[in-house]
Amino acid sequence: VNPACRSANDVYRTIRVGCPDYPDYSDVGFNSSKSKHFTYPRHEAPLPFQNLESFQCVPSVTSMKLVRSLRHCRRLHNLVLAWNDEQPFPDIRHLRKLRTLRLYLTDNDYRPYPSNYSVQGYPPYPSLTTLALYHCCELSNVDTQCMKLSFPHLRVLRLEQLYTPVPLVYDFVQRHPTIREANIHF
Repeated sequence: VNPACRSANDVYRTIRVGCPDYPDYSDVGFNSSKSKHFTYPRHEAPLPFQNLESFQCVPSVTSMKLVRSLRHCRRLHNLVLAWNDEQPFPDIRHLRKLRTLRLYLTDNDYRPYPSNYSVQGYPPYPSLTTLALYHCCELSNVDTQCMKLSFPHLRVLRLEQLYTPVPLVYDFVQRHPTIREANIHF
């Protein structure tokens, strides 16, 4: 990124990708008069938005390539993604200020991951205070993996249309005494 472009990109705080009327996502405010088109073809290259605080991409299924491209967004605290349930739980460890993660799980764009994949080695996610998983598919891999992770400061948990075994969910809630609000729908 050239220096002149870098200073212009530092003003971006929120990026919303996609259409305003996605059926399962009503939180998105959209003002087309303020929208900017940004083409960034280099996959996994860092996005040049140093001061980005919120990134939302729901109408298009995302991958770890996109999550890795956010690694230089040191102020990112809100991440909302459509996530392929056949992928591993997103590795967001490099997003140290991330407080809210919302995943809309779908089985679109199947990309298998290795059968020996495990979240067992993942360290705790200390900054995350809100975790929400919304299911748009019947099978579930990500939420089962997520139930094995640790979020020491988690205060809000929302699980919609859950397919995870009930004992795993109970165990997760018991291991997280910091949870103050839990909305769980099976």
